[in-house]
Amino acid sequence: MKIWSIVLVFLAGCYMPAARDDFSGLGSDQFSNLIREAYSDKVIEGRNSVGIDRIDKVKANAIAQRLMLGKRSNEIGPLFNREGGHCLPVVTNLDRQVMTCEVRRAWKLKNIGAEFPTENWSDPAVKMHFRLGVRKGDSVVDTVALEIIDITQYKRTGEK
Repeated sequence: MKIWSIVLVFLAGCYMPAARDDFSGLGSDQFSNLIREAYSDKVIEGRNSVGIDRIDKVKANAIAQRLMLGKRSNEIGPLFNREGGHCLPVVTNLDRQVMTCEVRRAWKLKNIGAEFPTENWSDPAVKMHFRLGVRKGDSVVDTVALEIIDITQYKRTGEK
């Protein structure tokens, strides 16, 4: 039975379009690299899809920790600004200082199946929302939480 499932999937791929993520729309900056590194070829949470569904959120948070920990708060704002994002001013929350920053990234899909017009396919896009804990005094980021939000603009049939 298993071999027939494999044969059917193969044949379907020959006659139907099949989308795969093509990161050609991403730059070479550290936020684009975060998406590439957190992308999983494995099925996540029972989904076999493309785009944001393939981003491993646990891995993305670990990468965000590695990127941000140890940076001074006065380095963070310019970093996000340089990459097209922005940061809000540091606020004190329950005797702790928190900085929130976000940046957006989008990439392309490519068709690896049968010939099919793909101009109606939407480009996957995410907003990465960082919450950074800032130590008082030395202004060093000490904790990082990353939320990845799907901001894909889905096209309607017939729209370009």
